[in-house]
Amino acid sequence: MFEILRATPELLAELGAEIGGCDFTDPNQKAFLENTNACDVQAAPGNGKTTLLTAKLAQLSRSSNELRSGVCVISHTNAARSEVESQISNHPTAASLMA
Repeated sequence: MFEILRATPELLAELGAEIGGCDFTDPNQKAFLENTNACDVQAAPGNGKTTLLTAKLAQLSRSSNELRSGVCVISHTNAARSEVESQISNHPTAASLMA
């Protein structure tokens, strides 16, 4: 397992600003961002699942310079996959996950 940065108010604000002005203060969002285990995120369309996943990947990219175990992201739609790829490829640290 790898170490993940604690979801402090400062980190949540930074991630939100980097992802496009998002607010990750909801307790469920914070719990997801602090989780280090595999998990399933479910919500209705348009509720921010892809954005939250992008924030998690950005957080992971800050947590370790040598993320050797890899990260697997599984989506039920190609649209979500494309959106995640697009968002993280433009992020200052998360873009390294695409290499």
